[in-house]
Amino acid sequence: MTPLIFLFLVFIVSLGIYIHRSYELKPHNSARLINLTQFYINILIPIILGTLSFLITEELLRYPEVPLLFFSDKLLFYLLALFAAVCFIGCGMHITGKILSHCIDKRSKAYRVNRFYHIHLGHILPYTGFLLFIITLSILAMKHPIPQTNPDLYIIGGFVFAFFSIIVLSALREIMKIFRPIMLTLTFLYLMLVKDYPQRIIDSPASLFITSAMAVFLVYHIGELLVITLRRNKKLNAS
Repeated sequence: MTPLIFLFLVFIVSLGIYIHRSYELKPHNSARLINLTQFYINILIPIILGTLSFLITEELLRYPEVPLLFFSDKLLFYLLALFAAVCFIGCGMHITGKILSHCIDKRSKAYRVNRFYHIHLGHILPYTGFLLFIITLSILAMKHPIPQTNPDLYIIGGFVFAFFSIIVLSALREIMKIFRPIMLTLTFLYLMLVKDYPQRIIDSPASLFITSAMAVFLVYHIGELLVITLRRNKKLNAS
């Protein structure tokens, strides 16, 4: 994973996240904006990220394999393909449901059905699929360590990616009620799995980037849950 690919990856994701965030905060009264935004978020970015991810995978395989637990390269390839498919299917549901939501009578049953596929499956499938994909990619990277001279670059990149992602997710409160437990569980399990291999993470740029981002996610959302709990207890005591 060269620094150039890495920086391009962070730029594309961050730009997409910023556009998505801006779109969510504006009135949905422009069909052109809806189409362009949804095309960028749900079609263009997944294609770019998918292509970059498999380029990274191809580069990883040029380096010798170092066994890690029970994971084989073949198993990890199958998992990458599966999770990428889940992500793309969810993106398809999201873009279709999002555009249809502006064409269907909000009082109709069709609108409620479309809302389920758009709001729930259209968000949960891409988010969960993407999270599982990067976890699998990180494990594969740990099996094929790459010599590097600037690990700080990937740590900072992970923090930047996590920061922009948190901004987006904070606007999706309804979705986060469902996705937060999934994200926290998978993130915790991943960090517990790799905690005994710190040097492998440091020697793997992709793993260092992904692990840094997921550590920020875990700390932030645990802190957010604590704040929410304290506020609720304060309200209960005041009433």
